[in-house]
Amino acid sequence: MLLPAALLVIAGSLLLAWLAGRRLPRPWNRIGAGIALLPPVAIVAAFAAGLVSGWLGCTERTLWRSPTGDGRFVLQADAIACEGAATSYNLLVEEVKADGSGGRVRAIWRSRGSPVPVAVDYEPPASFTVRAHDGSATETPVPPARVTLEGSGLTPTPMWSFDRGKPI
Repeated sequence: MLLPAALLVIAGSLLLAWLAGRRLPRPWNRIGAGIALLPPVAIVAAFAAGLVSGWLGCTERTLWRSPTGDGRFVLQADAIACEGAATSYNLLVEEVKADGSGGRVRAIWRSRGSPVPVAVDYEPPASFTVRAHDGSATETPVPPARVTLEGSGLTPTPMWSFDRGKPI
């Protein structure tokens, strides 16, 4: 509701500044245009401050990180907690090259709020079964999700995404 109102104020202020620049005599045209542009500047500054404070209010931590049995991939589960929002969970698979350096990183699981990834079962050459729970105190298990990385680009099929326990 605030975004349409802010856009309306910005559009009205720009129109008012244009009219002030055209209709008022000098030097009042510049002063009037400057005063008319103050609300849009304030709205943009408030929006930028909100984005920065939201970004600074987020913390990311690694829940667990483990290599697969054959050493081909490294699995990592991350939690991203932002003030006023549900914790997001990402499960990443990083390819390990023959020389030991990191390769492609692919997200195979994303959830906001719940479910929480607990462990991954690896089936060579590139299939994963993600085990998770619902995030409650009783930690009710969620049906396993199977993901396969296909092709040379290691495209996850399917990519699992959840929002508060519901698949999206």
